[in-house]
Amino acid sequence: QLTVTDSIIEMSEADRGGGIALEAVVPMATRPLATVEATEATLSNATIRNCVARAADGGGGVHMSHHGDKAAIARVWDASTPLVQLTATDSYAIGNRAMDGTGGGIMCRAPVLVSTNVAARASWTNGKLSSNEAVSGGSALLGDGCELVLSGASIDNNRAAESGGGVAVVDLAYARFVDVQFSGNWANVGDD
Repeated sequence: QLTVTDSIIEMSEADRGGGIALEAVVPMATRPLATVEATEATLSNATIRNCVARAADGGGGVHMSHHGDKAAIARVWDASTPLVQLTATDSYAIGNRAMDGTGGGIMCRAPVLVSTNVAARASWTNGKLSSNEAVSGGSALLGDGCELVLSGASIDNNRAAESGGGVAVVDLAYARFVDVQFSGNWANVGDD
């Protein structure tokens, strides 16, 4: 469990998750009594800014994923709660970059065998995802097994060289927006 309160994470760099990397590790399917514990982070009045991810599946501000094959995950995970979870309140992801990849602010990809299961969930209430850059998903890219719930937030001035200047939702991912303001986002395909 990671908790960040009244803090700033800035100018850090990594292959994945320039600011924060949340990754659940799932044991190999051949281990008989293996279990997996969820990876969780809570942000409250926190800012992740000017962080850089270098890898193709980067996540300039936050990277969310799991490691393990789908069969192992199906065997050890009961699907009642996500394997990876981010809860952010009154927080900001500003000026982050996924240099050669996806999700300038947030990147989430967590494939599972059953397409309706959510293996990773990001919940962002109030705050802002602004001025982030990526190849796809300027502020966020959601892929297989991920869900993003934004409420009372603003998504503005994010850029993507290819698709989803604001948010890119691909494959089997889910996004819900409640009272969210989109403005000034840009991409070659799909500005917001």
